[in-house]
Amino acid sequence: MTNEPGEKYTGSPGVTLSVTGLQVQVRRLNSTWLELMCHSSCVLPDHPEYDWYKNEKYIKTGSSLLVSSGSADRYSCYLTGYWNNGSPAVYGPQRPSVSVSPSAEMLEGDSVTLTCSADANQAANYTWYKQDGTSDPHLLSKEPHLVFSSIQSSDSGRYFCTAENQLGRKTSDFISIDVKYGPQRPSVSVSPSAEMLEGDSVTLTCSTDANPAANYTWYKEHEDSPRASGQIFTITNFTAEHSGNYYCEAQNEMGRSNSTLRLITSSVIQSQDGWRVDYDQTDVCAAKGSTVYISCDITYPPGKDPSDIKDRFWFTKEKDGEPVDLRTDSEYSDRVTYRCFSKECYLTITDVRESDSAEYKFRFGTNKPGEKYTGSPGVTLSVTGFQVQVRRSDSTWLELTCHSSCVLPDRPEYVWYKNEEIIKTGSSLPVSSGSTDRYSCYLTGYWNQRSPAVYGPQRPSVSVSPSAEMLEGDSVTLTCSTDANPAANYTWYKQGGTSDPRLLSEEPHLVFSSIQSSDSGRYFCTAENQLGRKTSDFISIDVKYGPQRPSVSVSPSAEMLEGGSVNLTCSTDANPAANYTWYKEHEDSPRASGQIFTITNFTAEHSGNYYCEAQNEMGRSNSTLRLITSSGKSHSFFCSLTYYINNPTKEVTHSKRSL
Repeated sequence: MTNEPGEKYTGSPGVTLSVTGLQVQVRRLNSTWLELMCHSSCVLPDHPEYDWYKNEKYIKTGSSLLVSSGSADRYSCYLTGYWNNGSPAVYGPQRPSVSVSPSAEMLEGDSVTLTCSADANQAANYTWYKQDGTSDPHLLSKEPHLVFSSIQSSDSGRYFCTAENQLGRKTSDFISIDVKYGPQRPSVSVSPSAEMLEGDSVTLTCSTDANPAANYTWYKEHEDSPRASGQIFTITNFTAEHSGNYYCEAQNEMGRSNSTLRLITSSVIQSQDGWRVDYDQTDVCAAKGSTVYISCDITYPPGKDPSDIKDRFWFTKEKDGEPVDLRTDSEYSDRVTYRCFSKECYLTITDVRESDSAEYKFRFGTNKPGEKYTGSPGVTLSVTGFQVQVRRSDSTWLELTCHSSCVLPDRPEYVWYKNEEIIKTGSSLPVSSGSTDRYSCYLTGYWNQRSPAVYGPQRPSVSVSPSAEMLEGDSVTLTCSTDANPAANYTWYKQGGTSDPRLLSEEPHLVFSSIQSSDSGRYFCTAENQLGRKTSDFISIDVKYGPQRPSVSVSPSAEMLEGGSVNLTCSTDANPAANYTWYKEHEDSPRASGQIFTITNFTAEHSGNYYCEAQNEMGRSNSTLRLITSSGKSHSFFCSLTYYINNPTKEVTHSKRSL
């Protein structure tokens, strides 16, 4: 400024001062050693040397430092001679801590988030695992948050996380997840049998899955008062009056559930009064679709013969306390026949089904009123379907074997299909890994009872929920699905520009509990089983958000000579892109629209505070005020500036002549 009123001058352009902090950069040399380097954002003079500190104690001077991988120490560097201006220390993660939200009792269906955090510099990468018994931990996620959008009882167990950066890796303590749920429908088992001799004892056991453990109460049908409490109910000295339907009720604080009715009857078992029933086999295993033969022998008491027997039949079920003849059961319609002789009786079941698996008993009456006999325990029939099992031979070949749940007679031979065409007969089939074909097998002679086909995944499809526009803070779930047998395992990735994709999750669902703008990008998933691997198409996630507070830059300067031009540029981050409007302070009407506002032929009247407004469909935001002033007419002056670089012995002078 001069003595002349309003005369002001500015030396422009000025002196650019760059203030640099120091940072330690880490570079891995091999599996054992790391190299630490001290880095600044601008070139420092005189070939600077750095002092290195380990846990706040000086250890050496030099441009870099070698340290062992996995070190638990903290390292920092200082420009030699400037001990009060050191870098932040770098160090491996401390033991991670785990938090659970919500921290209250967990019920099935709740949304639960586990968070892993650790103090580290560089920032740590996190991985979540579930520990299942003595087996290896199961990797769940490579994010700091492990989200269960609808937690289930099967999610109960022990979890832990790891935190890792280039300097080390640490593991958290285990955290136990205990999901509460009400009793499932209880099952009732009876020992030794549901058909009792008078005077015997019978034990009924009630079982269910519940957390916390259930309490049990026993009832007899049509009675309001309970017969007993506890998981086991024992009836001693059984009489005909004890016969009837029983059920148990399982209850905990989460709910209650009743078993189905279980019939306990008074009957004659195996041998009484000289009558006896013996079965040729007590366990029969058959292929689905085959024909089964079950037989029994009848022993008569002295003085009795076949003319004393009537009402001979086979059964598996009872109704109202009485056995149901298989010939009247609609499930066996036209599939059962009886052939009975004086001392033998045969049951034939054709085209057996897996639903035919049951205990089969023979029952008969005599000429004496009310005298009935049952051969018990009966014959247990197991009907097996076929499954193709896959075993990897090496990196190139797989071996397929046809499997049934029981041993079939006569050294069974299998026929193999590839895409619905027969290709060979044999107990196994070699196929190449990555094959896109479908393979199935059947037992020779039973062509209509083929196994389900096994095949690699089809190209996975990806769905997004909700499918509407995504806003910052929304909960968003990506789901990967495919058709495959055996069932596929899924992996989610995010594609980061030209870099390698980043693995995010090894679950079919990728959950963002509160999606952010930084989550925008391209995602894909893979589906893989033993027979092959397929990759989905990319899906683009575009998160919408309103403008952040805009910043305003001024060019060439915020102090203008009259007659000059000035450009004001407004910038913000927004999706969709923002529209810009320019205002001068205390004026309601906008001065201009667009990202750049240009004032030409600048005068004193243009001086003042300006701001821009950024707006999109998600919201609006204003910049702070930016002062633009008139510095008067152009004159010549000379300016000299002397300053010191953190050391009184180093003097730097800059001079500038300006018009």
